Amino acid sequence: MKCRILTLIIAFIACLPVWSNVMCGRPQFYNGNRFSSEDIKYVDNSPLPFNVGFNYCVTVAKIDPSKQLESIIIPDSITIEGIKFKVIGIDENAFKNHKTLKNITFGKNIKDIHNHAFYGCVALSEIKIPATLTYISDNAFDSCISITKLRVDPQNKNFSSLNNVLYNKDKTLLVKVPEAVYGSIVIPSTVSRIESGAFKDCKGITNVDLPSSVIEISYNSFRGCTNLTSVNLPNSITEIQASAFEECANLTSINLPNSITEIGESAFEGCTNLTDIKLPDNLKTIWNNAFSKSGITSITIPLNLTLISDGSFSECKNLRTITFHANIRTCSPTALLGCKNLISINVDPQNKYFSSQDGVLYNKDKTKLIC
Repeated sequence: MKCRILTLIIAFIACLPVWSNVMCGRPQFYNGNRFSSEDIKYVDNSPLPFNVGFNYCVTVAKIDPSKQLESIIIPDSITIEGIKFKVIGIDENAFKNHKTLKNITFGKNIKDIHNHAFYGCVALSEIKIPATLTYISDNAFDSCISITKLRVDPQNKNFSSLNNVLYNKDKTLLVKVPEAVYGSIVIPSTVSRIESGAFKDCKGITNVDLPSSVIEISYNSFRGCTNLTSVNLPNSITEIQASAFEECANLTSINLPNSITEIGESAFEGCTNLTDIKLPDNLKTIWNNAFSKSGITSITIPLNLTLISDGSFSECKNLRTITFHANIRTCSPTALLGCKNLISINVDPQNKYFSSQDGVLYNKDKTKLIC
């Protein structure tokens, strides 16, 4: 009998963490049962094993695109077999490619919207963020090409909006610009960071002027802004992350202030009309393919840069000259791969690792051809 009581006590103690996680959200353990109500499929996110008597929670799992619905209302809750479930989130791919959807109304219990939740909803024109939302994936509304209005409930403690642009509450982080926005973008002086994918595929934007408060441009920030022609970067910027301006085919003018020390992988890849660029004096790192397939015609490596990574300037069809300073120690064999019109590689005679002759890069004693 004592052993049985002891076993029960141990089992109760082991389950205490589950008891502590009874609030609606995404608990460590949940049913995972799927069921439908009207046109919406849900998945049960209620805590286990002690869910009896507690708040039951579900998330929106899937809408069948074949139904071709134009308007959907996400309810505050649903009732299944007499049990009330709060609807707390939108799962990954839930509305993906629902091309007829024009209007979505969120219930008052929605807390999170996940990856590609509304990807490809090309007819969706307006988003109203509810007061309860605490998380939204940076790609939740990718390829929603018709959204022109983005508003946030004033009671929301995490997000705010201004001129149809989504920010965090105090506007220090620019979260998302709808893809249908066009023309010039003015960013508030409170913003210090541009979120990942914030301007991604905004094909109507032509120029952006960043305030001096901005210190970081995250990955994919302006990727695919094919009509973006000019960007003014402030001296406060220290890093341009991966793919930040990738595939900005019409970008012709961007200043890189000397405050920048790092340019991420593929940051300017595919910027085919970017012909003239000066690398920052304090630049220390250029990651793989940073300027691959861009339109640059000549480049001078700054003194603080000692490594040229894989594919850094590969497939630059217009590149004709490149100048290496005395401090360059490493150059990847693929750094200049496919630069068919490169006719001049100039290396400082004081460089201990490289030399050049007739437009070809060698090691110092010319026993090895680099590129």
